[in-house]
Amino acid sequence: MFSSSSILFSAILLFATTSLTSAIVCYHCDSINKSPGDCPGWHRRPIDTFHDLKDRGGLFSHCVEIKLANGTVLHQGAYPGYPTCGREFLRTWRQSLEKRYRYRILVRCCEGNLCNESTRPKSFGLLPIVIIALFSVFSLKSPCR
Repeated sequence: MFSSSSILFSAILLFATTSLTSAIVCYHCDSINKSPGDCPGWHRRPIDTFHDLKDRGGLFSHCVEIKLANGTVLHQGAYPGYPTCGREFLRTWRQSLEKRYRYRILVRCCEGNLCNESTRPKSFGLLPIVIIALFSVFSLKSPCR
């Protein structure tokens, strides 16, 4: 029914997509510790925790966005979900930055590729690649014997 090459291709695709599920892609910039700052991060290539940070175990599980209440982005990056995205850690981080900037600060953690920019459209991640690959595998016609 299916050729051995299409089955091999499907197995490779399945392995590749499952091995990358622990990785996350985030916008990154820093205007808190850098002068001049380089925010917002969507003006450059996002950081891929698997390829750029060599995170093979899924340590970096969340994207973070820190901005002033007027929308000015101060920081974006990939972080471990724990403890960084815990309620107390976020509250302390926000309060510390509000003292420093004397302005209301918004600190947000999110799970999902390129989710750390609140006005840009969400990414579909690997879904389009998987759909195209599956379509091409199942639309191949094997010769009848």
